[in-house]
Amino acid sequence: MQSIVNGASGLWKKSPALLLGLQLLLGIAFSFSNDFFLLLIAIIITLPFWALAKEKMYAQTLLCLSTCIFGALYGHIIIDKEPSLNFPEKGYALFSPSNIKQEASAFHSSFVYKGELTYFVSESTEAYDIPCRVKAPKGERPKANSSFFLSGSLKKNGPQSFEFITDGPWQKVKNTYSFAQMRYNAKKAFHTFVKKQISDKKASDFLYALCTGEVEDRMMSHEFSKLGLQHILAVSGFHFALIALFAGSILKRLFPEKIYLFLLILLISFYFFFLGSSPSVFRAWIAITLWSLGKILEKKSRGLNTLGVCLLIELIISPRCIFHLGFQLSFLCTAALLLCTPVTLQWMKVLFPPRDKSVLLELSPLERVAYLFCCFFRGALAITLAVHIASIPVCLYHFGTFPLLSLTYNIFFPWLTGISMFGFMTASLFSFCLPFLANLLNSVNTSFTSFLMELSAHPPSLLQYNISVSVIPASVVILYLTVLLFFFSALSAEKSA
Repeated sequence: MQSIVNGASGLWKKSPALLLGLQLLLGIAFSFSNDFFLLLIAIIITLPFWALAKEKMYAQTLLCLSTCIFGALYGHIIIDKEPSLNFPEKGYALFSPSNIKQEASAFHSSFVYKGELTYFVSESTEAYDIPCRVKAPKGERPKANSSFFLSGSLKKNGPQSFEFITDGPWQKVKNTYSFAQMRYNAKKAFHTFVKKQISDKKASDFLYALCTGEVEDRMMSHEFSKLGLQHILAVSGFHFALIALFAGSILKRLFPEKIYLFLLILLISFYFFFLGSSPSVFRAWIAITLWSLGKILEKKSRGLNTLGVCLLIELIISPRCIFHLGFQLSFLCTAALLLCTPVTLQWMKVLFPPRDKSVLLELSPLERVAYLFCCFFRGALAITLAVHIASIPVCLYHFGTFPLLSLTYNIFFPWLTGISMFGFMTASLFSFCLPFLANLLNSVNTSFTSFLMELSAHPPSLLQYNISVSVIPASVVILYLTVLLFFFSALSAEKSA
């Protein structure tokens, strides 16, 4: 018990922003659900401070609980702005689009505008700032470069998920502007560029999805879903990190450190604007921006503390994001990587023990290659184990099933995906100055990416089994994650001691 107290208190001392972010998250979640179990969890995660009262941690404990209370009150303010209606409710709305997405069904495709109903009014009530999606009318699609005045019915699809079904014309509102159309045009131009570079259609669609998060191939989405690889097709910190690594490796050779970091912030900010905001994209952008600012200001940063700052910022700006699956898995998997991987890596060293330098010098070249492969496999296995320990219960809660192939494919597939994306970015850079070299690189990368598509389309049939549950209560998942937090913080403290 003492090791758990010491581990958790040590974690909170080194990463106070993470603790405050969790308290704010629990408070906001309570305001939407009125589940007092969440307040109990908020108290439990502050207990290490209570146990260390001799160190006078009263102020920290009070700050934590105050943050949770603030989250509850803040969430109730948001709830009060929502319509208390019997959905669907007919009325009028002022809609501000932020993104355009083309969604395909079995028989046709349609354009969906995502954004906010900045104002909605019906005969019985009015509401503000409702996240909403609206299907574009058939025929000529209205350009999404302004806000629109719409009439129709507001429908609720799920927790904090709304759709407005129009029954009249889209009337543009004067003196308003939206970047949705510009963003859509930029993505279409980029898709055309990718198709010119990559001859194979499925490979080009895959690379386009990697760079933009826009999946137009329904079969590809289904294949990746069967393997538990949906996160590959959704832009996240992994994709931002690849782009930051690629751009940074070039900029640092051309400019002094602080200038190249400033240019890197501008570049990833442009990429963020190009993609449009989503919970996982927003988190990745904040994290890399904070890391770069820390380097510029010569301030040391801790990964979990930076994650906590990202959590605080995102919750304050958009409290409703707690219902977004991308938000939940993005923060959870990142936290698991930072907290659990050092421990699981120690576990993997039992299976793949490291060698002393003197021993390595005596190995033959082939044996050294085999050892390097074992080192890579050890790290990949540790990361996969850390992420899945945390994410499997959440996936079972949302989907009721989890593919066992995910445990195998996530060991190697993300790394191979990174090679494909890195190869495409390199070839794209050369396409402006050395087109012959760009064509050669694209030819090799097309074959490599097509191979990846075959791997995803035809997995081993012997391994196609799923873990399935009929229902798993949210309280069980939250309690499991809380126990996991204390368990790995204690093991991490023992490892560093």
